[in-house]
Amino acid sequence: MKIRKLVMVIEEIQEDGGRRLEKPLHKVAAVAVIENPFAGRFVDDLQELVKTGEELGDLLGRRAVMGLGAPVHSYGKAAIVGVDGEYEHAAAILHPTLGTPFRALVHGGKAIIPSAKKLFLSGVPLYVMPLDSTQLKFDEVKRAFKLLYLSGLNTRQALEKSKEMEWTDLGQEFFRFLRDTTGKRGICALKRSSNETSI
Repeated sequence: MKIRKLVMVIEEIQEDGGRRLEKPLHKVAAVAVIENPFAGRFVDDLQELVKTGEELGDLLGRRAVMGLGAPVHSYGKAAIVGVDGEYEHAAAILHPTLGTPFRALVHGGKAIIPSAKKLFLSGVPLYVMPLDSTQLKFDEVKRAFKLLYLSGLNTRQALEKSKEMEWTDLGQEFFRFLRDTTGKRGICALKRSSNETSI
């Protein structure tokens, strides 16, 4: 990967809708301008760009987290490819491998990261719809449910297993509650009929 430029934009919103915020809202965009090794020619194998995606997920994730300096509540990804490239070049960078290192850095779940792609001239605006905290919370609850009820472990085994896994603040609070109350109050067993499907 040949990087031409790295850019980071940090936005701090102190007032919104005419109301002063108790705590300023911070937004960060971590950007890399890279050379497209396949510009101007057709190539079947895009593995070089897939590997680039993984490297950028780590690099830009680290820069974004550093710039934000606070827990991440929502995130997204995007790419613009110059007119000598192909739309698939953006997809090769964004989709197969970028998400894994990025999620690890922002302590995000397994939900698909919303993305935007464009094939256009430089300077075009690009809008990214971020994955918000509601989806992240849903994903965390889903993972906890699978561990507690679908893993085949009893409650104590599931609680021990949870210590080996990464959780957001929500997940940590949930399992802390279970550890503190197990034995003091019951946790109802899940009864499932044969035609029910798992989450």
